[in-house]
Amino acid sequence: MLSSQQSESHVEPSRSSQHYYDGRSVVLQVGRTLYKLPASLLRRRSSVFNDLFDLPPTQDPEGCSDETPIVLQGVTEADFDHLMTFLWGSNPEQKPPTLPYLIAVLKLSDLWDIQDGREYAIPQLELQRDFNNFLKLSCAVKYHVDHWVADSFRSLLLLDLDEYQPGQIDELGLRVYTALSFVRFKLDKFRRSLSYGDPPFSQSVACMTPKRCQAAWLSIWNDRFAKMLIHPDVPTGAASVLIAIGDVIGEVEGLCALCHNASWQDLTDTGVSLREEAIIQAGIDGLRGL
Repeated sequence: MLSSQQSESHVEPSRSSQHYYDGRSVVLQVGRTLYKLPASLLRRRSSVFNDLFDLPPTQDPEGCSDETPIVLQGVTEADFDHLMTFLWGSNPEQKPPTLPYLIAVLKLSDLWDIQDGREYAIPQLELQRDFNNFLKLSCAVKYHVDHWVADSFRSLLLLDLDEYQPGQIDELGLRVYTALSFVRFKLDKFRRSLSYGDPPFSQSVACMTPKRCQAAWLSIWNDRFAKMLIHPDVPTGAASVLIAIGDVIGEVEGLCALCHNASWQDLTDTGVSLREEAIIQAGIDGLRGL
């Protein structure tokens, strides 16, 4: 955020060796470093700076000298230098963008409404090998990249806590980690409930052995499909279980294909996969609204 208050540090700030432009019109302070920059360029690239510079001048206007800089709170010198490199195109060797550089550009572009910064950083980050789903989901929520949320959220739902590497929970942040944990809890509760009850059995009018078919249907459910839902290592979602049931129609001993198909169709029609998807989608929508 932008602040008019001087840093409380007693250490004298020094001029940036890269971005202190003599004869330019506005002085900014980031941490302990001063930057003298052209106000016209900042106006053109950032609606936030444009609005700031439109404020009526005071008797001792800020930004006019090293003694009265505009202090940018909550921003590091490293991130600000990355943004300056982007805004001024000062990459003479045309080195490939690094992950910290791109995240800094996205972060400050989101903070100060620099549209071309977002348009540059977002597709470039998607090309970075080290831009994993933990970083992607964290950045998506912090910097309002909504189209990153769904895929990264669904991918992380598949991981157990013991698969997280040190520091990855910190990367997500408490709000995102809590949202993942809550959805994982609700999915587990829903799948356990689904596995515990007997699925509907639908007898085909053409079936000659309905009792045998019903017994075989309940047996294959309890011995195979219910266990898929609550497997301790690789729990399977309701939609995938329905696909697995449909894949073996006509192959289950004691269960005729007609009864199998009718029972599978009735189970599908209960909307179990839609209810599971609704739990996941609610978590995704909640993060998009942060």
